[in-house]
Amino acid sequence: MKNHLENALSSVIKDIAQCPYDVQITVADNSENKDGLREYLATYYPTVQYVDCGGNVGFGQGNTIGFKTIEARYY
Repeated sequence: MKNHLENALSSVIKDIAQCPYDVQITVADNSENKDGLREYLATYYPTVQYVDCGGNVGFGQGNTIGFKTIEARYY
């Protein structure tokens, strides 16, 4: 999973570096597997906000939890 996340984050971070807007990346962890994702992101992607959904709460609820932590005008 981390390989997919690393590829996605690297690509997104590269693209937003050219964006004229302030951008915040948030990862909502909707997994029962506590595999050190929070620590991984803090080490390699310190600007990425990590949200622990508390386990596998489902796709929709995971997104809702993630969105509730974001303070933004546009999503």
